[in-house]
Amino acid sequence: MDSEQTESILDELKQTFDSMDYANVDSFIQMLKKARHIVCAGVGREGLTCRAFCMRLMHLGFDSHWVWDDTAPALGPGDLFVFTCGSGEIAHLLTIARLAKDAGASVVCCTGVPGSTAASVADLTIFIPATVFKGQGDLVPSLQPMGTLWETASWVFFDSLVYEIHKEEGISYSSMTKRHRNYE
Repeated sequence: MDSEQTESILDELKQTFDSMDYANVDSFIQMLKKARHIVCAGVGREGLTCRAFCMRLMHLGFDSHWVWDDTAPALGPGDLFVFTCGSGEIAHLLTIARLAKDAGASVVCCTGVPGSTAASVADLTIFIPATVFKGQGDLVPSLQPMGTLWETASWVFFDSLVYEIHKEEGISYSSMTKRHRNYE
């Protein structure tokens, strides 16, 4: 391996973020800031990106939870359900999103397919235009296998949101560190 592979990946990410429509991002940030509880979900590698985002929200001081943790709270009005659904058609995530919405929570979906079922369920959709596993449409092509580009782009996108909130709210790294688990 040499730097050519890394350069190709970075180029694909740059193309993705250069092609992204950022119109809904500020609304997403405001929804996060106003939420009483935030519950996050996703599956597979893209689920790991959402779970890492959920953890950073906790470090920022939000009441955030991972959907399958036994301590995740009930959702209702004033709450926010955030999920990744790259293809937009993962049945059990759609079921949970509908249940969250039926309970009165707002729903945000991050997807690679803006016309998908997941996007139609969500109150707000963030479209990350990268090649995604089982997704189709006007997506940045990738030499990487399966949905790797979308998964990496979603991780970078979520970390960018964390940075933006940290900056806007003046949340110091030391206050975030105090919320980090101290028993490991």
